[in-house]
Amino acid sequence: MKLCGMMILEIVSYKRTLNKMNTIY
Repeated sequence: MKLCGMMILEIVSYKRTLNKMNTIY
């Protein structure tokens, strides 16, 4: 369960970084 939560957090942070990159471009 903890591993799954960590994976979800990583995916969310990754999507946030992608959104920031899109806003810059």
